[in-house]
Amino acid sequence: MAEVLLANQADIQRRILRERLRLVYEQTPRSIPLTLVVVTVMAILGSRAVPLWAVGIWWMGMAGLAVLRYAAVRGFRRASGNDETQLYWTRISFYIVLAAGVGWGLGSVLLAYEATIEYQLLLLMILAGIAGGALPFLSVHLPSFVGFILAITVPNVTWLLWQGGRIEVISGVLLALYMAALLYNAHRVSTLMSETLNLRFQNEAMAQTLLHEKDELQALNRELERLSHIDGLTQLANRRYFDVRFQEQWQRGMREHASVAVLMLDIDEFKKYNDAYGHTAGDTCLRRVANAINVTLMRPSDLAARYGGEEFVVLLANTSIDGAINVAEEILRRVRDLNIKHETSSVTSMVTISIGVSAVVPDRDIPRAYLIEAADLALYKSKHAGRNCITHQSIDEQSYPRLLGTDDA
Repeated sequence: MAEVLLANQADIQRRILRERLRLVYEQTPRSIPLTLVVVTVMAILGSRAVPLWAVGIWWMGMAGLAVLRYAAVRGFRRASGNDETQLYWTRISFYIVLAAGVGWGLGSVLLAYEATIEYQLLLLMILAGIAGGALPFLSVHLPSFVGFILAITVPNVTWLLWQGGRIEVISGVLLALYMAALLYNAHRVSTLMSETLNLRFQNEAMAQTLLHEKDELQALNRELERLSHIDGLTQLANRRYFDVRFQEQWQRGMREHASVAVLMLDIDEFKKYNDAYGHTAGDTCLRRVANAINVTLMRPSDLAARYGGEEFVVLLANTSIDGAINVAEEILRRVRDLNIKHETSSVTSMVTISIGVSAVVPDRDIPRAYLIEAADLALYKSKHAGRNCITHQSIDEQSYPRLLGTDDA
């Protein structure tokens, strides 16, 4: 269980990194138009004190970075999401953001080189706004935000402190403190996002686990239900399940006025077989006979069940007495073809079965137990007819008490 949890946690961490990267690229297009506007405004204002060619080069460089960022977004959206490509696109994002930070940092120093203090302060306010605006989406990938902030802060603070004036020094210190506060907040935002995504993916993983466990439990319940209907030795239905299906088919027969047939089957002189070959061989014999019975049935509605000991029962829905006799004849033939030796049998030297058949169209005036009794009575007649044969019994022919005769073992 611990290994499974660790594996799940490792998968969650990969999903967190993948989601962070997706958020970076999904939010990038929103900042590109604003970036171009700010770059253009700064270029226009800076052109008054800086040579136009220098401003133009800076503007084209920043515009080129914006185009490159957009191209990276398009490429990311088309790329597959495996771990190798994820690392590649993480590096691409970091380098582009770092380049943008360097562009803002060096560009602001360039534009402020010959400018008045008022213009320098305006540039610092713009930079502060750019850095603050980058916080919500770049803090998703903290290394990118750190690189972006340092690339802006270091050149400008160095420039302001190098000038040495009181206003410049105070501005540099305030800028450094402001950027440090942004980095601290970015760290908190990043941590909070990690915790949020971790909780989200853990909940999703738990939901998937619970769903999987629910499916397994349902499958187990179905298997347990199936096993509760199965005879452990022969793998046929047990008597309990036969009773349930018999009642269902009886009710259906009444609704549809369709005949229901029952076959009662018994292995001839099975006690002698057990005494001669042992109970292990007897169990094998039961399984082989059960399989021969079961493979004869072709329709999903047909059912073979172990009725008790060496006795079996077959339920045939929508089947007349003639159809039931045909099925019985096929079962009789298949059991004979098994060629299971039974040297102590008084019938033949092979294992045989006797079958009793009965069929009726269910009616409210006829208790369904009569159909079982009629098939059982027919089986009794087969035993007294010499075994290894089929006898049928109609409900209207049945008159109690039963026929009595010799032991049917």
